[in-house]
Amino acid sequence: MRRNIRNSLKRRCPFMRKPGNDCYCVEEIDSIFVEGTIKYCIMNFVACEVYKSLLAKRLLKLRDNL
Repeated sequence: MRRNIRNSLKRRCPFMRKPGNDCYCVEEIDSIFVEGTIKYCIMNFVACEVYKSLLAKRLLKLRDNL
């Protein structure tokens, strides 16, 4: 069980350190956002629309800085 939790945490969303305003991990804590945080921020962040949006913005910013 602990191994599964550790492995899941290794795959957490890279934006959790500096989350966007719309991220599940910074919203008010209630059952909907807790479920979203576990589902998207920790377990399956590549399926999260917020992650996709933040990633696109970051890639555009990097492209503009070239």
